[in-house]
Amino acid sequence: MRRGRRRTGVRRYVNVVNLGALVLVAVTALPLLWMAVTSFKTARENGTLPPTPVPLHPTLANYRQALGFAGFDRYLLNSAVVAVSATAIVLGLGLFAGYALARTPMRGRGPVMTGLLMISVFPTIAVVTPLYLVERELGLLNSYWGLIIPYTAFHLPFAIWILRNSLL
Repeated sequence: MRRGRRRTGVRRYVNVVNLGALVLVAVTALPLLWMAVTSFKTARENGTLPPTPVPLHPTLANYRQALGFAGFDRYLLNSAVVAVSATAIVLGLGLFAGYALARTPMRGRGPVMTGLLMISVFPTIAVVTPLYLVERELGLLNSYWGLIIPYTAFHLPFAIWILRNSLL
């Protein structure tokens, strides 16, 4: 039985998988690159036909306008507080639960892990209406905790699953 020869030179790197990955990266990255380039163009230059691939007169006016929008700094702070808080809580609780599930001998570990995986794949959109009603009754609407608690609940099972497998 003859084994395949090793490819050398360019043929070593040019194959169907690498070409497919390159096409996927291009399809994904080109719209993002176009968006970034367009953000440095003036309004007049954005409307020209055919479009210019590089801004003729780069400007930061679009960024000044967006950052100067009323309340943008407050929105950014709110997002940072909620994201950092929810992430810290999820990592803290997930680390302890993942460690316990990975290192301590216990009965029922399999069903617990299966349950966590099933909760992780449950569609979040299915609980939006009941979540809104509960938060309204508890007075959590328009508050940090009204976002931190659900984000923690939605992401904790997946974090436990990942941390448990990484602590084995």
